[in-house]
Amino acid sequence: MEENKRYIVAIEIASSKITGIAALLDKNNEADEICHYEEKIDGPVIYGEIKNADAVASKVSSILQKIENNKNISPYKIKSVYVGINARSLHSTTVTIEKDINENIPIDEKLMSQIENESRAKINSETDKILIARRGLCEIDGKETTNPTGSLGSHISVTTTIITCRQKICKYIEMVFERLKVNVIGYIPTQLALAKLPDNIVLTSEGRQLGCMLVDFGSDTTAVSIYKNDRLLYLNTIPMGSRNITRDLMTLNILPENAEKIKYTYGIMKTENVVKTEIVPGVSSTDVVNYINARAGEIIENIRNQMTIAGIKPEELPGGIRIIGQGAKLKGFNEMLEHNSKMTVHKGGWSNKDDYNDRIASLAILDTASNLIKNGESCMYMPLTNTPEPPTVEQHPAADTSGEPKKKGFFGRLKDSISKGIGTAIGEDDDEDYK
Repeated sequence: MEENKRYIVAIEIASSKITGIAALLDKNNEADEICHYEEKIDGPVIYGEIKNADAVASKVSSILQKIENNKNISPYKIKSVYVGINARSLHSTTVTIEKDINENIPIDEKLMSQIENESRAKINSETDKILIARRGLCEIDGKETTNPTGSLGSHISVTTTIITCRQKICKYIEMVFERLKVNVIGYIPTQLALAKLPDNIVLTSEGRQLGCMLVDFGSDTTAVSIYKNDRLLYLNTIPMGSRNITRDLMTLNILPENAEKIKYTYGIMKTENVVKTEIVPGVSSTDVVNYINARAGEIIENIRNQMTIAGIKPEELPGGIRIIGQGAKLKGFNEMLEHNSKMTVHKGGWSNKDDYNDRIASLAILDTASNLIKNGESCMYMPLTNTPEPPTVEQHPAADTSGEPKKKGFFGRLKDSISKGIGTAIGEDDDEDYK
């Protein structure tokens, strides 16, 4: 048996499920997915934040054991993982540092590192953890430059977009994996991983350049990011998701599992088009639709408000809105978002490949991780006789997804194998896709 195989493992801890994916790496860090396992949860994770470490550890342990027991992996053991972050505290902060400099001395990396450190120092490290500090607009004497190193000038201005989450989010994740004796190599902001997928899977290069918004309408949270000139301008996570609609219906004395089915059966529609029936004693189908419409409208207003907070007008984002997530399957939601925002709305992902669409976030984390893992590094090890402890692995504070992919990657090759694999514009889909 070969003992030099290299594997990568990615874990996504969401509010409704925990997902684990393992892939085999070749010498160029190309990843070939081997297995994918999910464990449903309800309660231990709220708004993307772990609330019950024991319950989450149990689910994660089950997934890791399934991966290790996979016939294409056994007897390798997991020693480290990449973890996707998609919690309500995940957001961006824009920091601008300006300096007068000696115009007779070329700008060097030392100065640029100093500016980045000053930018990072603006974040309260006691409460917030920096996941990524991404350099944005850089101007020398008022003129934009993409490569300041070596340039001459008397004044430099650098804008840095810093992605952070609450320290306790990562602390609780580390607590879970410490119990399982598994290292967390790095954290990957799920929203950024999704945006970096190959062209037209979620975002398009044209949309990122012209200006667009990415909306991940999840169970407990809705993540919104805005791109312009191929730069991330804004990211925020709204503590509202499709489960809020389910909870509203439950207040009508409808059982949780029935409320979920009713939500997707009716969706958003005009009350005059509703065939009036009694759902439960004293509750009509009209009541149900009114509740769905009201909460969906509130979520959409919160999405629209992100542009106001970012100081962006809809007309500045001609690339429109790309929406993904389980909530995007709610009938009528995307159309309401398009109407209320006055922006074109497209579904992200492969509309005819539900299996990939439903786990696109965890696949995106895997794709990003395969671009980040160092050559020769592996998330698994081959246990040896009288060697109870796994080899140590370098632990990175965060996964930097700022650079372009260094290879085609898992998604790039998967995209090549699927003939019809792009999101379609609103109005081009069959409603049956959302049932």
